[in-house]
Amino acid sequence: MGELLIGDRYFYLLKDFDSKHLDFTKRTVDKYQQENHPDLYQVGSHQRKNPHHVWPLGPFMASVSKFILYDCLNILGPIDAYHFSIILSAIGLLIILFFFIENAGV
Repeated sequence: MGELLIGDRYFYLLKDFDSKHLDFTKRTVDKYQQENHPDLYQVGSHQRKNPHHVWPLGPFMASVSKFILYDCLNILGPIDAYHFSIILSAIGLLIILFFFIENAGV
């Protein structure tokens, strides 16, 4: 779950345009202090020390889906909202696959 910490930091950096989110030694995401949200700062100690080991696209997309589905719409819980981006990616890949199969005449 530590990768989600990195994704959240990059998402809030682009959302707020505040470079404080790039300081991985400090708590900058206030959502982690709420009781119904997991404290990713606490569980992401390896990723905080080595943020360059995390590929940012997947965690960033997970943070975008969490922001929309949990923070804005409050439809899903935080963990479910993080993982919804995987479902959307799979659906997108299936659509692309069927498009190419249909156009290839297979």
